[in-house]
Amino acid sequence: MNNDINLVSPRKISPQRQKTIRLFRVIAVLALLIVGSSSILLFILNAVSTTSSLKKEQDEVLVSIASQNEKAVGLNVVKERSGAISDILKSRVNYNEIIDLILSKKPIGLPTTSLSIDKDSVSITVSSLSLLLLNEYLSELVNISLTDDRLSNLSVETLSANQSSGEYSLSIKALLNGPKN
Repeated sequence: MNNDINLVSPRKISPQRQKTIRLFRVIAVLALLIVGSSSILLFILNAVSTTSSLKKEQDEVLVSIASQNEKAVGLNVVKERSGAISDILKSRVNYNEIIDLILSKKPIGLPTTSLSIDKDSVSITVSSLSLLLLNEYLSELVNISLTDDRLSNLSVETLSANQSSGEYSLSIKALLNGPKN
């Protein structure tokens, strides 16, 4: 019954043509199998090799970032400390400059008997056989206290004379002013 309902007329295909068709079918199936298996193989190789190389590269980058972060932290600590040291040096009284200033205005031939510096003041005692040298030095110190902000409240502590040696002694005290911030 099924044989009677054939809508396509059966054609006779030559045996040569049937071999050619069969050969093309085998080639098509083989090509399909080769393409499919190579695609699966390449996918697996790509998945395995890319993941391991990406993981390795990611680990290298993380190590590099960590070392750079440590360096940055170290540099920030050094920068902060140098800034703090600079601030301390700016706010500190420079005693060397003050001593140089006081001694540079002293006339030649006027010996210094004592020099004392504490946190807030400086005291100097000079002695001479001549009152003119003491007067000249006192005038210089007064000018310094008027023109230089580092010294203020200049006061004569003592002025004494040694009658046996004829030597005069002058003790002067000045308050120190820190740098202006």
